[in-house]
Amino acid sequence: MLSISGVPMLSVPRHLLTRCFPLPVLGALTLLLIACDANSQACESNVDCYVGESCVLGTCVLDEDPDLDVGSDTTEEDADTPYEDAGDTDQSDTDTHIPDGPPHPIAISAAMNVSCALLSDATVWCWGDNSASFISGGDDEALTPRKIDGFDGAVEIATANARLCARMQDGAVLCRGDGSNGSGTTLETKIDGGATRLSAGGFHMCATVGEDATLHCWGDNGFGQTGADGEQTAEPTPVEGASNIVHIAAGDFHTCASTDADQVLCFSDNYARQLGVEGGESLEPVTHPFFSPTTYPVFELVAGSTHTCALSESAEVWCWGDNTFGQLAIDTELLENSAEPDGVVADDALEKLAAGNHRTCGVGTAGRVFCWGQDHTETIQHVHAIPFLQGVTQLAIGQNHTCALTEDNAIFCWGANASGQLGINTRGDETEPGFAVVPSWED
Repeated sequence: MLSISGVPMLSVPRHLLTRCFPLPVLGALTLLLIACDANSQACESNVDCYVGESCVLGTCVLDEDPDLDVGSDTTEEDADTPYEDAGDTDQSDTDTHIPDGPPHPIAISAAMNVSCALLSDATVWCWGDNSASFISGGDDEALTPRKIDGFDGAVEIATANARLCARMQDGAVLCRGDGSNGSGTTLETKIDGGATRLSAGGFHMCATVGEDATLHCWGDNGFGQTGADGEQTAEPTPVEGASNIVHIAAGDFHTCASTDADQVLCFSDNYARQLGVEGGESLEPVTHPFFSPTTYPVFELVAGSTHTCALSESAEVWCWGDNTFGQLAIDTELLENSAEPDGVVADDALEKLAAGNHRTCGVGTAGRVFCWGQDHTETIQHVHAIPFLQGVTQLAIGQNHTCALTEDNAIFCWGANASGQLGINTRGDETEPGFAVVPSWED
């Protein structure tokens, strides 16, 4: 939410605005003010940017900026893509040209005890636990970020437990790590090309592939979370009945996705009702009955270990599934789990969500961070603001730690730090954000 002299301004989705726009002040009097947002904006597609901008390597850039070559495939029509077409990404949404200037983080990812960042020069850096051997250097852990060899040219990253995958500029997906998602230091090509979106669960990966954005998943399949037969899915396999996907939310033992028709599809384990329906597991996608274009169009979808949350186009947050640790922002004594989504309300309207393990966080319109569920020391069942953080554009949540990317390109992590996953060159835990991740890429 923008403000002038501390006066709150009405929040409007970015893809409907230019960087300078009239906004009415909320209150008894209707005033018309002109507000401008000069901050760089992280993005997944053009819909996250203002009118006249395009999403280039995860950052919104002006189409007319002479210092940035956004490529011939990125057009004014792309920048004005309406919301309902937001998920139909192709290579025009992830341009192959790299912005000028010093490299800086434009996207972050976290899982288990490791954290990673995608930089503006299309390189990938990680820190924390290295038991899967995908972090360079051969040590068991990295206390500060290290460049990951073989991932130059990445436009999106996804980190699972002991696994790292990246979507490349040509639409290929490369992976490293433990198990069927990779093999330690060996770099594997899981998808040759055509991938448009990537998501990591606890032990499996999913991507949308092709013009019809069909969901493909691979990795551990003990509960059917890849949508295929067998306990392991070695290669990306299409999920039957899951096409035209715009958002993917992969949990530990379940997978959900939303379509361009604002349907939410979920499959696999359902012991905590994380699929949004009653009954047992489903190896085929089931449609969540709560969401539709006329009720709550889905703007973003995320999943923790056994819970799922959606952010609607009208900035409403709904969560369902496991509430053992307050993941639904409801007293655990009142509700153990729920197939029906429960509304989550923060002090600020939320624009971005992230989930991991038993925790969910969101970025408010003023760049503040709000979280609920279990952190690394206790269960906090109500929505609470994280202190000392402002101007946050993106979040990533691991097993017991959380990271935030700010508009001035700094990363702050807090929580458990036994493996150095906070990136601050120590192993001590941090209950609140304090020290920024050491920017090793500047050395």
